[in-house]
Amino acid sequence: MSESGAQVEDLEVKIPVAGPAGVAAAGSPKSPAPKLDFKVWRCIYPAYIDSTRGKSGGRKIPLKDAVATPNVQEMAVAARSLNLPVHIENKRLPRDPYSQGRIRVRLLDSFGKPYSDALSTPLKVMKEIASVIKKARAVAEENAKKASAAAAASATASPAGKPNKKR
Repeated sequence: MSESGAQVEDLEVKIPVAGPAGVAAAGSPKSPAPKLDFKVWRCIYPAYIDSTRGKSGGRKIPLKDAVATPNVQEMAVAARSLNLPVHIENKRLPRDPYSQGRIRVRLLDSFGKPYSDALSTPLKVMKEIASVIKKARAVAEENAKKASAAAAASATASPAGKPNKKR
């Protein structure tokens, strides 16, 4: 009993965690995230930015801006580096059934405005993705040359001050 003479009871607060059949209740931490409608996102196939293809083969950007044989993972990394939402799909270009994969890129935010003025059209996005891939490949090639030069230099250097052991 408290000093005023009234009894204080423990109150139990019940928080709904899951509804019927495992469906999460509204407002609970396990409620499913809203589904994104990928149908309104723009599709970009690797053939669209491939410099080994002609315009009739599916290339959509000029040859000087295109990159040789891009893959879907490179394209997704490049689009993410441009701060664009990306979704990878396992689909095929209808005119080339042997190449696999595409990315979907969201160009407009929920208010209908482009994420960036420089990336307002699909053609601009494709050119920027190709340029990011070119830069990444150049950096990777430079790093590979440095690593091979360092490996060659360490292989030719002899250990100083250590005589050979007799057997």
